[in-house]
Order: sequence, then C-alpha cells, then structure tokens
Amino acid sequence: MREIVELTKTLIRFKTRTPDTDELHRCARYIQAWLDRYDVVYHRQDVAGIPSIWALPHTGRTKILLVTHFDVVNGPDTLFVPVEKDGMLYGRGAVDDKYAVALSLVLFKNTLAALRRQSGGQADMSFGILITGDEERRTRRRPRTSRGNAATHSKRADGDDSGTPLRGRQDPFSGSPGKNGP
Repeated sequence: MREIVELTKTLIRFKTRTPDTDELHRCARYIQAWLDRYDVVYHRQDVAGIPSIWALPHTGRTKILLVTHFDVVNGPDTLFVPVEKDGMLYGRGAVDDKYAVALSLVLFKNTLAALRRQSGGQADMSFGILITGDEERRTRRRPRTSRGNAATHSKRADGDDSGTPLRGRQDPFSGSPGKNGP
C-alpha cells in the first residue's frame, strides 16, 4: 500500500494541467522510466500531441484493460504539493485519477513479478493497462487497442461519473514500442 501512496504523491507533483503538454510529456516519460525499471514491455502513442502509454500481454489482446489518466483540471500550484493528513492523501489528482495510475502500475508490476517467479512472463498477464493524458482534454482522436476497440472512459462528457463509457474515434493503432518493446 505504501508503494501506491508514494507513487501517487510523485504523480501529483507533475502539474499535468490541461493544456500544458510539456508537463504531460514529462509525466509520461516518468511513467515510461518506471515501467523500464521493471522490464515491462509497453507502447506509447502521442495523439494530437497528447501521450498515452499501454502495456498488454505480448499477444496484444486482453479481456481486461484498466484505463486511467494522469491529466487533471486546472488549479493553483499549491494543489500539486501532496499532503498526507489523518490517513488521507490530498493533492490535485489524488482522487481523479493519479491514484488509479499508481494502482494500475503497481498491480501490473506485482502481477508480472509473480508470473516471472513461476517461469511465466508478460504474455501470461490476464489484464493490460492504458494510461492516457487526455481524459480531461477530450481530444477527438484516441488510441485504439490492437483489436480495434477505442479506449473508453468512465466519465461522460456531461460530467456524469456513472460509469457509462465514452467511445473515441477509431484510429489506426500505430504507437511506437517503449525501450523494452519488441
């Protein structure tokens, strides 16, 4: 649990406010370096200048895809200083959605480590992750999974967080592999 909290605190420090694309790219590079540290094969695609990163089983197919985002709505710089108080973590993105980025990354890493201890690997993963920098921005173009399904989001354009998915425009999936990619 502490690893998730510390990673969330690190992610909060990135001022990934829409439309600050420089900071979005800095945060994406941090996530890529984090994945590299654990030898995770991932891909990155920038659509309309906004980065998205995904890691899947080597087959490129998965029935479960955890979708999260690291961009946040605008706010003062003071909100990008994480604060722990009374067992709670405060800061821009602590709830929407940098905690979920940290949770997805740590879950993927820990599951992969367990598989490796059993002579398995990323090809044996039962889920994948997609981490995007454009949930708040709502670009018209979104990355697709290799099976052709557009990335979905649980927050509707009207602000309703009921879980009703949004579907992005269908684009070719032409992301470049990460440092450890095929």
